[in-house]
Order: sequence, then structure tokens, then C-alpha cells
Amino acid sequence: MEEIKLNTEISIFKTTLPSFPQQKLVEEAYCNSDIRDVPRQPQEQSPGLQSDVHIINGKLEECSKIINNILVTKFYPNSNFKFGFRNWIYISNRTTITSFYHSHTKMSQLKCEGNWTWTYYIQMPNQLKEEEGKLSFLVEKDKTFSILPKEGDLLIFPASLQHKPFETPNSTRDRIVLAGTIGKLDMNHRYTKDRQTLM
Repeated sequence: MEEIKLNTEISIFKTTLPSFPQQKLVEEAYCNSDIRDVPRQPQEQSPGLQSDVHIINGKLEECSKIINNILVTKFYPNSNFKFGFRNWIYISNRTTITSFYHSHTKMSQLKCEGNWTWTYYIQMPNQLKEEEGKLSFLVEKDKTFSILPKEGDLLIFPASLQHKPFETPNSTRDRIVLAGTIGKLDMNHRYTKDRQTLM
């Protein structure tokens, strides 16, 4: 796994996963997005189509488990920590014209904070020019770092690190990313005990 230092305090990590059947992942990614019962926003108001992974016993779930295990093994070796996680599919295309810096410390629908975020590139756009298609990180107020992933690349970075994908107005292929965030859980904390109950 390659470490890329963005400054003295922040690093991102890059590796390539063993071969996965790309076509199966692409098919499941589109199906996963199609089955969700959420109205789609107009493209000019949305940075792409994002949907939590709903399909089990498929290649998306298999891939997610392998990646989450890589993170736990690398960053928390020989520990007995438990983790909360969220996995999702992100799809964008040439009509996606909105993008903004964001982080993943707040894990949707979970009461724990994200520690690490990862992005696995199932399919990359084509016909890219200049900065198109790159993933940009906001390292400091006026300093950014951009990287162009390849299909099969896995990027891992702190969940608090602000990032955004650059648009791809010249591409004829969708960008399809399997992504996730994990957060270490405090097993001594009752996450649901935020008010008095009779139980």
C-alpha cells in the first residue's frame, strides 16, 4: 500500500485490489441505485447519484467486506475494537455539473463518527482533459492535492479530510465508485440511551 503524504500531518493511502469481475460490479451498482425508493434530484442540483448499498450476497457486499477488513487490519492491528460502517455507491456522468468539498465524519443514520473513508473505482470516465475526473483533497485553506484514480484503485483517507470529485463534461462513460466510512465504536457507551425510558 502506497502512502501519499499531503503535509506533515495528513496522508492518504493508495492500493489496487485483486481482480474483481468489473461487469458484475457495474450491473449491481446500477441495480442498487435503481431499487432505492428515493426521488432523484435534477442533475444541476445534485453532485451525482448516491445510494447506500442495499444488495446482499453479491459482489458489492463481498468487495465492501474485503475493503473494510483491509482498513481494520492496517489501522487497528491486534485490537478488539468494534466498528460501525456505512457503504454506498456513487455514480456521476457528463451531465453532473455540481461538486463541492465535503467530509464523512458524520455517518448517515449512525450515532458514531467516521474515522476513515475509502473509495474504490469500479469504472472511470473516459476522454478526460486537464483536471477532469480527478479526486481533489482540500489539505489546507489554500492548498489542494488532486489524484486521478484508475479502475481497480482503492484510496483510503481520514474521514475528516475535505474532498470532491472533479466533473467530467467530455466523458461518454459514467464514473462508478463503491465507497465507505468506518468508525470505531465505544462498546461501553449506550448510543440509544439519550432519554429516560421505562425499560
